[in-house]
Amino acid sequence: MRILFLTQDITVKDIPRAYNTGFSLMVAQIATALAAEGAEVYVSSSSLTNGTTVVYSKTGEKQFTLLERKLKYLLTNLRWKDTPRAIRHALSSHKMSMAWRIKLFKYTLSIGFNIHLIRETNPDVIFIHSLGPEVLPFISAALHTGKPFVLALHGLFSQANKDDFTTQGEIQLLPNLLQSGMPLTVVSSGMHNKLLNLCGWKECKNIYVVPNALNDDDEETENTAIDDPWTETYRILSIGNLNENKNQLQILRAFSLLPTNIKEKSQLCLIGKDALNGQLHKEAEKLGISQACIFTGSLPHNEVFRWIRNTKVVVLASKLEGFGLSIIEGYHYGVPAVCFDRIDAFDDLYHEKCMTPVYEYSDKALANAIHKTLMQQWDKDFIRTFAQKFSNHAMASAYLNILRQAQVGKLTEKAFNRLADKYLS
Repeated sequence: MRILFLTQDITVKDIPRAYNTGFSLMVAQIATALAAEGAEVYVSSSSLTNGTTVVYSKTGEKQFTLLERKLKYLLTNLRWKDTPRAIRHALSSHKMSMAWRIKLFKYTLSIGFNIHLIRETNPDVIFIHSLGPEVLPFISAALHTGKPFVLALHGLFSQANKDDFTTQGEIQLLPNLLQSGMPLTVVSSGMHNKLLNLCGWKECKNIYVVPNALNDDDEETENTAIDDPWTETYRILSIGNLNENKNQLQILRAFSLLPTNIKEKSQLCLIGKDALNGQLHKEAEKLGISQACIFTGSLPHNEVFRWIRNTKVVVLASKLEGFGLSIIEGYHYGVPAVCFDRIDAFDDLYHEKCMTPVYEYSDKALANAIHKTLMQQWDKDFIRTFAQKFSNHAMASAYLNILRQAQVGKLTEKAFNRLADKYLS
């Protein structure tokens, strides 16, 4: 089966990036997992300017082909009829910043290039990741060529800010795409239920839940020397770029509320790129816990696993979270989790032998859950076994089943462009 990924972002080995996101890593993982199941996978990402690159695993197996994407090819394949729409989007989209208007202009002009990619690769199905202004040209191109396509959502942004134009696609466009017969995948049961509520539906047969999987490609090999980076007894780990939504600020406050005899033997490690300009460092000093806090910045997977391997608990305190990959990363090593019940994948990830749930969103409730988890004896073998259902094979098999069944929907390119124009105006 030949699959063409169209995505706004992806992490590719040997292509330098300032930092990676959970989304960019997951798209690469899905592409690799599908290739491992025998699919022929091509990827085009609007975030990269690159030549065609064949991506191989460490052991030399072909994973996927990253297609060439350069400005000269965007211009070569420009459809002149897209120019008036691009100009209109840039001028009339008053809700957006000038930077976004420029992006919209460029994205709209790229429809012809995406049509060219589809015709050149001739895929059996197109797999489009995320839904937002930058993804609209992918959908237009798929509709123009008459190829079946599947849309994957890795999170629901409309839950955070319903007035933000970048999230309105879920409200204004997604119901129409679903009604046309387009298959949609989401990464958790909670996302599935929220989408039904968003659309005001009781059910939708073409929404499928496919949980994320652990990516252990970069895990240490048996021959690698494994040193323990921790120095204290009670080890608390948080993984994710440091920002308001990931809510590491509350983790710091909860850590400061731990009993003194526990706190003086504890360390809190926060892994992720700092998008808060040192705010968490200042808060740790203010709370008097800076000596117990470790800020690693962004780390490669093998380094992340080094910290997970010997931690006592993985804490996820996100305000909004589509899945919660750090939890299953911990489960893989038999490490229990502490997690608020508000994340979308709570029902998929929860087991009383694997997690201490937090149903109240206060600092004290989070501190109590962390304390309880540190003191409790956990069955590491059970947790590792539970983690096995989040394997690359299980994820890829589920995606392949959906991709194979995808059919051309009822929506036309012209009708979709009218919807997109209304959404962006």
